[in-house]
Amino acid sequence: MKPKRILIVDPDSSHCDALEEGLSKEGYLVYTAANRNEAEKLAIALMPHIAVMEERLPDGRIPDLTASILNASPHCHFIIQTDKDPLAVIHGVPKKEMVRVVKKPLTVERLTGLLGHISELVDLKKEKLGTEESLLKRNRELEDINERLKQIVESTRRLTSFSGTGDLGPVMLHEFAGNMNAKGGSLFLHRDNELVLVYSLDKNHVPERIPLPLSARTVMGHVLARNEPLLIEDITKELPFLSSGFRGYSDPSLLAFPMLEKNGAIVGIITLHNKVNPPFTRQDKELGAILASYGSETLRATQAIEELRQSEEKARAIVEANPDPVVVFDNEKKVRYLNPAFSRVFGWTLSEQLGKKLENFIPVQNIPQALSMDDMEKKGESYTGIETQRSAKDGRIIPVSISGASFADKSGAILGSVCNIRDITDQKTMEEQLVQSQKMEAIGTLASGIAHDFNNILSAIFGNLDLAFMDLPENIPVRRNIENVMKAAHRAKDLVSQILSFSRKNEKREGITRKINPHTIIREALILLRASLPSTIEIQEKIADKNGAIHADPTQFHQIIMNLCTNAHHAMKENGGTLTIGLDRITETQEDSGVPDLPQLRLTISDTGCGMDEAVLKRIFDPYFTTKTKDLGTGLGLSVVRKIVEDCKGHIAVFSREGHGTRFELTFPEAGNLEKETPVQTSEIGKGSGNILFVDDEIDIANLGVTLLQRLGYTVVSSTHPVEALDMVKSAPLSFDMVITDMTMPKMTGTRLAEAIKSIRPDMPIILCTGFSRAEIPENAKAHGIDAILKKPVDLRDFAEAIETVFMEKTPVTPPPSPIAPGLRPFFL
Repeated sequence: MKPKRILIVDPDSSHCDALEEGLSKEGYLVYTAANRNEAEKLAIALMPHIAVMEERLPDGRIPDLTASILNASPHCHFIIQTDKDPLAVIHGVPKKEMVRVVKKPLTVERLTGLLGHISELVDLKKEKLGTEESLLKRNRELEDINERLKQIVESTRRLTSFSGTGDLGPVMLHEFAGNMNAKGGSLFLHRDNELVLVYSLDKNHVPERIPLPLSARTVMGHVLARNEPLLIEDITKELPFLSSGFRGYSDPSLLAFPMLEKNGAIVGIITLHNKVNPPFTRQDKELGAILASYGSETLRATQAIEELRQSEEKARAIVEANPDPVVVFDNEKKVRYLNPAFSRVFGWTLSEQLGKKLENFIPVQNIPQALSMDDMEKKGESYTGIETQRSAKDGRIIPVSISGASFADKSGAILGSVCNIRDITDQKTMEEQLVQSQKMEAIGTLASGIAHDFNNILSAIFGNLDLAFMDLPENIPVRRNIENVMKAAHRAKDLVSQILSFSRKNEKREGITRKINPHTIIREALILLRASLPSTIEIQEKIADKNGAIHADPTQFHQIIMNLCTNAHHAMKENGGTLTIGLDRITETQEDSGVPDLPQLRLTISDTGCGMDEAVLKRIFDPYFTTKTKDLGTGLGLSVVRKIVEDCKGHIAVFSREGHGTRFELTFPEAGNLEKETPVQTSEIGKGSGNILFVDDEIDIANLGVTLLQRLGYTVVSSTHPVEALDMVKSAPLSFDMVITDMTMPKMTGTRLAEAIKSIRPDMPIILCTGFSRAEIPENAKAHGIDAILKKPVDLRDFAEAIETVFMEKTPVTPPPSPIAPGLRPFFL
């Protein structure tokens, strides 16, 4: 029976209308609500069977609305449509077993299928309840039958010894025939729209099945119509009755008795003929009526037993098909039943545990909680969804969710308990990964903000270094110190780029890949490691090749070394040991490929620590897998290392044995020897002229920009507020030849400022400076009024060239450049 009342809660009216139209055609009564308030009112008025809800509601959370609807309609089921993780959606929702979470879009066809599935579950539950009620009812009837059977004579006592209608039929018919002194007769049962022959004393008396309805002029038709015993002393003299055509009658008299339910409905018919001393008498009819009454009770009892047996088999089939482990205990906590799922999950079988207590099933730390659950069972209380742990036969600890209840006899004495134990290992793993993912997302967001702020700091550092280079004579010692600062700042610039790359969720991470000397980076990493590792760990350096080069991002290569050495440190933390870092050249053979041998550089990092067993070794590169405590590791270090190596078209291998240390070997295609670094360009940078409006919310960056642009020959006005800058353009739109603006500023972004300026003066050249990824800038930057985009920190030469290029695009003639003193260093914004 399909649930009729459907409540749809969705702020999207068009989607509501489509679902309403489709479900109405399927015979459902559909009501719609656009928000929580409307939904709660409809729930109180209508008591819906099923609520179909959109996860995002304008005025409420799904858990709150679900609870409100359940208060109005406690048996309501829910279908929640979302584009989020189902576990996040149902968090906090009551009665999760009555909730289905589906991914958008939710079409009429999908919804119809879901409603049909829910209807089946509801029907099954009703059927189960009906069966239980039927069993209770039958038990009460059996109790009445048992009381009446005490008064039955010897003949009826024999009837009670049979357990099925197939066995009872011959005995009952023989009892009737013996008491009535008849040689012939038949017993029929009334089933559906026919009479079914159970047993006959003579062959070919009647067919095995007689379809209904029958004419009232037939013997059985008359009994069915009158619902009372029938005595015919001479059928040849009673004209209304039709002959059956049976030629085995020895006399014309016969008897027929209806077998009745308590409500008077006929469940069967007994007919008797061929009396030894005919005809049948009224006394035969009265005695037969008494036996028919007793026989009817016996028949009902045997049918109830048969139905009970079938119901028990059905209930057992349901439990055995349950994917969750189920165990039944007696009141001493001895096992009475285990379903197959229990054996599959925990390892114990019914044959080995029947009548015994489950030893070592409850971990020591969970015993107090288990005792509390036992107390609830002894009080006749049930419990649902208690999360705890249980031990498997092999010693594994399994996270589980337990629901249980006790069962009692008629007097209320507790006989035992039944527990449904759900394995939630996968659920817990998903929850942990979700939490870890959320942590990493938060770290990414934080890293992005830190990198942006650090970019501004670097802009000030590089800009002031440029000013220093411009003002210092060529051959003085301090220039060398400034060059060292510049190198350190360049490493910081690369680090910022990596942080920004890490913080991007949907953009491919950009490594600054170039030809590098691994030995140089190893040397720098070892300086850091010697300062941070304890004295109990000895560092050995085995560098066989100091001149080879590979194509890689230097910051990522540095990250590889630090990650692997940090893992080695943790492996040797307790007992100390030796950390060995090696670099040599090898030749990789391409077997049967015809490809020449390929030169490789091999980086080897090994330790003498605790090592790893085979099970751990198989999973070390899995994201989020870690053997460290939560405060020491995220499970991402080695997966990141492998990704960096693969991006460099390299290979990583690991060798380890428990108690014998670990060795990582990383090979990279050799890129020849590293060429000498190209000296910093000291050629002249072209100067220009014009009025520039420079906008940046960082006052130090704004002041620095003014100074440097003035050194390039421009007249500069600065502003630290985008709204103020827009007002300046509004008041004098022809006073500026160009606007250079930061991207991220309070109250107005650089792109919005550009759009506003272009609306005032469409031909105004605008350059946008940003410390974020280009992926965060609109693809159609031109449509937003942006003529050029420079990524912070900006090289001064590129900065000057960008200004000149934009001016050339706007005007056909460019003023001739004026030279700047040789040795001018790059300026970064």
